[in-house]
Amino acid sequence: MKIIVVGTGFVGLPHAAVLAEYGHEVHAYDIDTARINAYKTAQKDAIERYVNEPGLVTAIKETIGKYLFFTDNVGDVVDGTDIFYFCLNTPPNRDGSTDLSYYSNAAHTIAEHLAQREDKSRVVLVNKSTVPVGTARLLQNIMLEHGVENFGVASNPEFLAQGNAVEGSRRPDRVVVGADTEEDFQILRRAYAQFVNHVRIRYLETTPETAESIKYVANNLLLTYISFWNGVGARIGETFPNIRMEDLKIGVTSDTRISTWGSYVSNGA
Repeated sequence: MKIIVVGTGFVGLPHAAVLAEYGHEVHAYDIDTARINAYKTAQKDAIERYVNEPGLVTAIKETIGKYLFFTDNVGDVVDGTDIFYFCLNTPPNRDGSTDLSYYSNAAHTIAEHLAQREDKSRVVLVNKSTVPVGTARLLQNIMLEHGVENFGVASNPEFLAQGNAVEGSRRPDRVVVGADTEEDFQILRRAYAQFVNHVRIRYLETTPETAESIKYVANNLLLTYISFWNGVGARIGETFPNIRMEDLKIGVTSDTRISTWGSYVSNGA
């Protein structure tokens, strides 16, 4: 498959490298020319100036020039592409809403090139960024606005942790894919062939809106765990100094119904 990864930060670069490890032709695209030139060197210091993740440099060195390529001009590589992955920064605005300016700008750029492509085969545009519910429809509307033909939109949220982005991409807990048509699901199954019907990794196909919601609900639940253990640690530390927090956490989280996550990253840990 031919895949373009839009954005080469903490999410995009590991994702591109791991897809290349699986034998796909992957073009990692970024408007930051200095960043792209650094990646092209395949040198540790140059790469880690931008993204420092265990295993990333090795993955790039083993695939660059064979399966993995870097570009700051997406128009050069659009034809024949099966999938675009959008892996872009979506910071919060002052009012708490999501700033989609990077995402929207990239989508318009991609749409302009897709509208002019000679190859009209099916292409799927996939959100991996943390985006509000409904962003897949925003992407769809941008494509239609530019007259793009024969495309689908999908949501495939990332669930990565810093320091584990490469390994997390290789061996995720689950892969969530939200799309509208069986044709688009089939294209994405080809990209993730190693995960479909995996004995351990859950491969979930759903709607784009559901996939977007899963990311937000998961993030909020994890924050709830941290907040809960912060509260427990503060209250018990003030009121019952003889209680051993370590033993308390072990005793509580040994229940298979209760996650240990949050009990060791909170201030009360």
